[in-house]
Amino acid sequence: MQKKILLALIALTFAFAPATAERIKHEDKIIEAITLMDEGKYAPSIRILRDVLATDSTNYHARYELGYAYYLAGNYRQSAAMYELLVDYPEANDQTFYFSNMSPMIHSFNSPYWAEFEEQVRKWGGAEKDFTTTYSKLYVVKGGALNELLVSYTGQKNGGDNIKPTTDANGFTKGGLACPKYYFMAVLSETDGAYHAIGFRVEHKEYSKAPTLEELKASALSIDELEEKTGIDFFCNLPDDLENTVESSMNLDDWAW
Repeated sequence: MQKKILLALIALTFAFAPATAERIKHEDKIIEAITLMDEGKYAPSIRILRDVLATDSTNYHARYELGYAYYLAGNYRQSAAMYELLVDYPEANDQTFYFSNMSPMIHSFNSPYWAEFEEQVRKWGGAEKDFTTTYSKLYVVKGGALNELLVSYTGQKNGGDNIKPTTDANGFTKGGLACPKYYFMAVLSETDGAYHAIGFRVEHKEYSKAPTLEELKASALSIDELEEKTGIDFFCNLPDDLENTVESSMNLDDWAW
């Protein structure tokens, strides 16, 4: 099943990118490397993927799989280095526009309420010039939790389409999209080898104004608590001892507000 999914993804890649003979040859080598990974043969898999990148340094697929191969081999620093390089690839930005990356939001929840949480994270990431306390690296996972949906909902305010939002008894919109009852953020920071993590869980409903700073802080919780409420395993690529330490507790004083 895993290989069938992989082949389907490669087919989609070719549908959106020119399939040169050299690129097809590289994809064959990448499939070979993935097969070796599945067999636990990480060293030869890494060699193959590095050879591909030596002749095609912009190959997003090869670099992504190399990062994963390093991770499976226990080389977490090299794995992180590979994934950091992916941020500058156009493919990484293009993927944010897939329908799979979209989720229905109540208009007044999206702005001004949720927007304030996003703004706080942007400040931590250095997007605001007058906000001086930032972090060397910031990893952010956010979205809607699908383990608890907003059921039988009828909004009091019109949305951006001038229609009151509604969901059915199963928590789906008229268009058939699952509508989360809660949205979340999981944030991991790293500066000079020191890691801190914080989570946010916010009820998806109508709001009349942006949250205050105290309301922002009141929505914060540890990553372990967020994982329990969402059923999602965050930051699983961290070494187990480090993951257990940073996810088990949350201290508001570790963060600049």
